Order: sequence, then structure tokens, then C-alpha cells
Amino acid sequence: MPKFIAYHGKTGAEHQVQFNSLSQQGYRMISLSLYNDSDSPRYAAVWVEKGGSAWAAFHGKSASEYQQFFNSWTEKGYRPTMVTATGKGSDAVFAGVFEKDSTPFTAKHGISKDEFIKQCKWAQDNGFILSCTTVYGTADNPVYAGIWEKNTSNIAWNYSLGDSAADYQNKFNAYTAGWVRPDFVTLSASQKYLAIWHDNLIGDWVAHHNLTSSGYQSKFDQLTSSGFYPICVQAGGEGSGVRFAAIFAKNETPISRKWSVTGKEVPSLSEFDDYVKSLMQKHNVRGGSLAIVKDSKLVFARGYTWAEPGYPITQPTSLFRIASCSKPLTKIAIHQLVEQEKLSLNDRIQRILNLQSPGGGTPADPRLNNVNVEHLIKHLGGWNVRAKEIPQLGFEPMFHDVETAEAFGKSVPVTKYQIASYMTGQQMQFDPGTDPLGDQYSNYGYSLLGQIVENKRPGFNYTEAVKDSIFTPLGVTRPRLGRSLLANQASGEVRYHGKIPYVGSSVMTSDRPWVPGAYGPFNIENMDSHGGWIMAAPDYAKVLAAFDLDDNPLFKKEETAKAVGSLNHNGGLHGTSTVVLRSGKLSFVLFFNQDNVALPNFDQLNDIAKKVSNWPNADLFPTVGIPA
Repeated sequence: MPKFIAYHGKTGAEHQVQFNSLSQQGYRMISLSLYNDSDSPRYAAVWVEKGGSAWAAFHGKSASEYQQFFNSWTEKGYRPTMVTATGKGSDAVFAGVFEKDSTPFTAKHGISKDEFIKQCKWAQDNGFILSCTTVYGTADNPVYAGIWEKNTSNIAWNYSLGDSAADYQNKFNAYTAGWVRPDFVTLSASQKYLAIWHDNLIGDWVAHHNLTSSGYQSKFDQLTSSGFYPICVQAGGEGSGVRFAAIFAKNETPISRKWSVTGKEVPSLSEFDDYVKSLMQKHNVRGGSLAIVKDSKLVFARGYTWAEPGYPITQPTSLFRIASCSKPLTKIAIHQLVEQEKLSLNDRIQRILNLQSPGGGTPADPRLNNVNVEHLIKHLGGWNVRAKEIPQLGFEPMFHDVETAEAFGKSVPVTKYQIASYMTGQQMQFDPGTDPLGDQYSNYGYSLLGQIVENKRPGFNYTEAVKDSIFTPLGVTRPRLGRSLLANQASGEVRYHGKIPYVGSSVMTSDRPWVPGAYGPFNIENMDSHGGWIMAAPDYAKVLAAFDLDDNPLFKKEETAKAVGSLNHNGGLHGTSTVVLRSGKLSFVLFFNQDNVALPNFDQLNDIAKKVSNWPNADLFPTVGIPA
């Protein structure tokens, strides 16, 4: 624990005395908070003895004086690193710290909630991070100030604002359940909380909020005697209504990540290791897996981990949500039914499913009667996932459980069959078989394909049917339907992390608690045939390998296997990025446990493959529990 000095309840003059003394002794502020009314502001600060770049600080300044200080010191090569304010608007008082630093930044004060949200969105889109913030003004008209700096460490981050103490606690519980920690938390005079959340580790830490001055002091005494020190102390309110929020830790510096690789090393294919390492470190992805098939043999199967010590090590057999890479599996299952003459691609789906709107009514849109199986396979059924970007076209139903529940007069969770019924009561977005935007994509269409599989395989649900017709013939036993809630995750399944971590209201239980973004705000069980599978990369590789054989074990007729067409697909959910690629007799399966990773296309990976002069002959399928 470093040497530190912390105080609260100090006047401006008392804070100045501390500043004069501590800055001369080699201490510098790591936390600063201004609270109480602007006529008698109070200061809370934490000072740590440590070196660093040149710095300057100010306190007790009006908004215009803060602007003057800002202009003067930024011209000297300094930038703001802390800002805090209290007051009801025009009489607000500011304090802060500037450091000599060339890191790109933007800083604003006196902005509205909407402007603050817009600025944070800009930061997330452009590689910046909210590093310090404060809220002042009134309960009816809160005003914000913030500092957004270049996110040089590529930290996955988000923020929450406007929460009561109880709501903040609920979000805190959800964020931390998803391995995300509060990096900074402050509160307004009206006890509304504003927090910055980071998906990184600093070791042991403890956070408390809604503390009175004496309550904070009690926690301070207790925790500092146990080796903790405060790294963030903020307060809001006036007089006896002042409340504190604090984060204590044994270390404030994020723990460095370590790189590790599992699975059989293949020296001639080591450039693939380098490629995955570069991609994961660029995007700060903690877990990945790559499987490569050549001429029906698994020649490469590796698990990659870029994470803090103690994080679960990714194995070649680790299970990942594969998201929309589930769709090619559903397409195979449909073509198997066609080969067995249980189904035709020209069959009208309504004659198979007899879909009815809520309450048993007929379809609201007669065009539903014209949708056939092939339309669904080609995303031409009449629905469009991108409709959320084009309001007049409707929305993506697989992520709108609440609307479905309301249509049935019930609460979540809903079933995929209820979603289908709800959609039958809605207008379609375009004529089946057409492509008006040239950019159609429908998760819902593939959900219906899964229901057709169930209809044509009596006694099987979709997952059982695909296991029976695809995985069992290939000797693959691991794939299964993913589960939404963290408590129900499969043994050997990876953790999921958001590029932008968030929490949402669960759609899995009627009380709808806040849950981590990857664990309950969407119902993955309902996504079975369009995005619900979990499996290991070699499991999917075995499916692709089957198409390398003249005698494909999944089909009796060679022309049926050819009719399946391309199996190439990307997948993405919060916490998931996946891609499966096949051309000729070379296939790649690449899974990551974070969303929005820049996934490669076949040509990018094939450029690496072209450099390989000595492809291995050994088949690694048996080494990962799959028959050759």
C-alpha cells in the first residue's frame, strides 16, 4: 500500500493548506470531490506519494474562471485529469487537476444530460474513454462536466447515470456479476449516482455508497486497517444530507494481462497463432479458439487466452456461443429433410406451421401465405433484422420479448412459438421472394426454419433433431443449446465480455432484475435455430470436414450436399464474435468471447495458408474427443 493522506469536510482554505504541504512532500491527488452548497463548499481528497508528470491544480473557481484556467494551462501543454463541481448552475464552484501530458482529450462543462450522453457515445465510437466526471445543478436540471481522453489502454468501459442509491446498487450487482468493476462513482446533491465502469482488474477492492460522513469514516477506518486505501472518494448533498461514495483497493493500477496458448503446437502453421494473437491483443479479447481443417483432417486446434492471472484458460475444447453461425447448421438440417422427401424448398410454410396471431386469429398480412422454405433460407421471407434502423419497416422480434409478452397479456419469459404468433399478428416488411433493400437478414426467418425441422421430426425438438441428424453421425457430442443466465452456463463454457459492457433488465424471469449484458437481457434459448448453439471450434470444424468427403456422411446424395451451398457465416451477440469459413477443402473456425471483433474473411486467412509449405498430415480430431 502506498503512502496516502485522505480527508473530507475541509473548507477551501483548509484544502489549500493541505495542498501546500502535501504537494511539497511528493504527494499528488488521485481523487478530488467538491460538495455542499456553493457558498460554503467542502472538499474531500485522496493524496498518494508517487512521481509523475508536472501538474497544477485549482479550486474555488467559477465556471468562467475554470474556463480561463483551462485555456491558460492547455496552452502550456497540460490537460485536465480531474474535474469536480457543486452548486445549482450559474453559481457553481469548480476544482480540478491538470497534468502535463500529450494524450488527446476533450473536456466539457455546463452540458445537459442529453449532451453528456451524446459525448459518451462519440467517445465509445472513436476510441476515447470517460476518465472523470461530475454532476451539479438542480434535481430538475442536472448539469454535467466531464473529461474524455484517448483510450490508449483499450479498456472496455461504460457509464451509468441518474440512478437512485437503490437503483445504483442493483446495477452494481449486475455489473460486478459480469466481472466489471466501478472505476469511478460520484453523486449529485439530489443523490443521483453517476458511475464509470471498467472491464479490467486491479486486485482486491471494496466499494460503498450512500454513506453519511460518519459512515464513510467508519468504513475508512475499518478498511485502511486491513491494507486498503481509498482510490475514489466522492460526495454530494448539503449539510446533514451529504452522502459519500468510495472505492477502496490495495492497488489502483490495472493488472497486466498474460498471453497463453493451449493445444498441439504446429510449427508450420505458427503464423496463424501470430494472427490470432495480434487480433486479440488489438481488441483486448480474453478468449479465442481457432480450428483449421484441410482435406477433411483437423490440422490445427488451439485455444488462446489474453487475460489477467487467474482467468480461466481457454482450451481448444472450450465451449463458445456461436450466435448466427448456428444458421448453416439449420440449413443443413432443412436440406436433409428435403433429401428424405419430407420437405420441399417450394413448400409454403403456412401449410406446415399454420401460424396464428395471439388469440388464435388469422395472419394480419395475407402475404404470409406466399412464404416458402427457400425464401426463409435466403432471408427473403418478408422480414428484416435491419428494420430497427428503418422504423417504417418494423423491428427484429427475437430481441423484443416484452412486446411479445404484452401481446399475450403476460410477463416474460416468452417462447419462440409465442414470438411466431406475435409476428403473425403484424404486417410484414416486404413481399416474400423480393429483395427491396438489397440487404435482407432475418433471424426470425431462421427461427421458423427451426420450427419446420421440429414439425417434420415428430418427437424431437429442434436441438434434439440437429444432434440426431448432424452431430451424432459425426461423433460430436459437445454441442448443445446455450443458456441465457450465468447460473446455467455449461461446464467448460467461456465467459462473455462486451466490447462496451452493459447491464439490462432480464427477460428470463418475471421480476426482470438487472443482469450482465451477456446473461439475460436476451433469451438465447429462443434463438436455437438462428443463434442458440454453443460448441467448441473443432466441433464445428467436423461439420465442415464432412463436406470435404466425396461420400458426405450427412447426406446420401452428393447433389444434396452441393445444394446446401456456402456454409460461410459470421455470428455476433453481446460477448460473442464468431466466423466459419470454407472454400475448396480448406476450412477455418474462429470463435471469440467478445463482440465487435474485426473478423477475417476467407481470403485474409487463405493469404496466410498460401505461405504454408508443409501442411501436417496428422488428424487432430481424436485429440479433442472427436472421431477422425
